[in-house]
Amino acid sequence: MRAVILFLLLINTAAAQGIPWQAWEYREAMSESAWQYFGPSAPIAALAAQIHQESGWRCDAVSWAGAQGCGQFMPGTAKDMAARFPAACAPANPFSPEWAFRCRDLYLRSLIRASRTAGTDHCSALAFGLRAYNGGLGWIRKDRALAAKDGSNSNDWLAVQPYNAGRSPSAYRENTEYPVRIFRLEERYASWGNSTGCVQL
Repeated sequence: MRAVILFLLLINTAAAQGIPWQAWEYREAMSESAWQYFGPSAPIAALAAQIHQESGWRCDAVSWAGAQGCGQFMPGTAKDMAARFPAACAPANPFSPEWAFRCRDLYLRSLIRASRTAGTDHCSALAFGLRAYNGGLGWIRKDRALAAKDGSNSNDWLAVQPYNAGRSPSAYRENTEYPVRIFRLEERYASWGNSTGCVQL
């Protein structure tokens, strides 16, 4: 009976915070993966917020475009992850929460590293990485090149935000809003672990 009461209290607390109840079921697995691939300073709150944004913690989710699981991997991207990181991601299994957290962390970490250039602070590197996760690294590089050509700071994610290298208006809007939404959602998960400090931007 006590366990049932505690579970109900947990659900009510999660609802009050705007955190889906499923998030608590997966919190430990997500955090362990984050620490493994990002180290002790892993941005737990932002990583949790990304899963919230992607799937609402519904690990059986399938989007209208065909993206699958907690991390909303497209089937082609999931297969690519299995090829790039066979020890952690083969075979591709995006509906597995553990697979989704592991391979999301590996993928996002690689995108952040690819986005980090001299003069890029941690918020900009993370924002560029998140935008690349959402819309592709190639587009982010093109947007940054366009910003640099125009004399703007291509290392600052906010300075790059107005530049669109050719996507449709809806795709561009979704992509530029993606890190903003995650940084705002991060507040809900601040008690879970390290926050980025980017949420105030």
